[in-house]
Amino acid sequence: MGIISEVKCGRCDRRYSAMRARCPYCGARRGGRGKFSGDSDNSKVHLTIGILILVALIAAVTVLLLTSNAGTDTGTDAESPTPTNGDSTLNIPNSNTNNSIDDPDYTPPPESPTPPEDTPAPTLESVTITYNGRKTEDFTEPVGKTLTLAAKLVPEGLDLTPVWESSNPEAFDVVPTDTTGLTVKVTMISPTTGEQKLKVTVGDKTAECIVRVR
Repeated sequence: MGIISEVKCGRCDRRYSAMRARCPYCGARRGGRGKFSGDSDNSKVHLTIGILILVALIAAVTVLLLTSNAGTDTGTDAESPTPTNGDSTLNIPNSNTNNSIDDPDYTPPPESPTPPEDTPAPTLESVTITYNGRKTEDFTEPVGKTLTLAAKLVPEGLDLTPVWESSNPEAFDVVPTDTTGLTVKVTMISPTTGEQKLKVTVGDKTAECIVRVR
């Protein structure tokens, strides 16, 4: 049973498609709706079958589309990263915990301040006895004469206090001028024979000067 109805020719009594206006066999024009054959009386049935076929096609297309979308979603989920024990935070877009440096609002954590390195304290290299800024190792002065001598430290500015000594306090006396001990006054007391020594000690460094009193 076809979907398109058929009619019978009133002249030759042969069937032909209802889509034609004339009989293809004898050329007679079809009058009105023509003389439909017995099978063509079921036009409503044919229309119903056509509608059912159309609905079936639409349903098939819908199922195919849903199946395709489901496959795409499954592939996306399979490629999603899974956090490991060592990294439990995912980089989720628009998340308040996004730590990506690609985020324009990302602020790197402040760097821990580097502790200052301990600068080794300078050590004394040498000590020298000076008079009027010049190194002196030997001098002769009369009784009653007073000289101001100084200890020059290299490098300067060390927190060290020089210790002065007279090898013969009866011949000359040594008195610091201030609490730093860097300068002293040496006073000739009495003449002596031979050489007397003025000694200054700073840490593990020492310096000596020969003193003669006449």
